[in-house]
Amino acid sequence: RHKVEAGQVLPKELVCPCIEPRRCMTPLLPHDVRLCLPAASYDRYERLTLQRCVEVEDGFGTCPSAGCPYMFSWEEGNRKLEC
Repeated sequence: RHKVEAGQVLPKELVCPCIEPRRCMTPLLPHDVRLCLPAASYDRYERLTLQRCVEVEDGFGTCPSAGCPYMFSWEEGNRKLEC
């Protein structure tokens, strides 16, 4: 829960907390994350996960207008944005 609140939602950041007999470090699946979080925190997790995906992929983008949550994928040969 604390990692999601801090914005740490990447698979390498949300891993199995098991430490016995050795540290597990398996990334948690979205279904597992949902089981561990209250609804409001899971909504934040989903929103941040989508934002991180858009940030790292060249074919995605966000509206440049301040406060606009619109996210999109570019079509090849058409980079015109209509928000």
